[in-house]
Amino acid sequence: MMMIERFSSMGLVNRNSHTQSSSMLLVSTAFINSQSSLAHL
Repeated sequence: MMMIERFSSMGLVNRNSHTQSSSMLLVSTAFINSQSSLAHL
């Protein structure tokens, strides 16, 4: 859960860099998806 908070805070800090924030969003989304799929196993 700490990683998700860190990704969201980094996305907020780097909001003026569109590519960096969008890549952070993709990484955090992939991380959340992998965590939820692991939780269902």
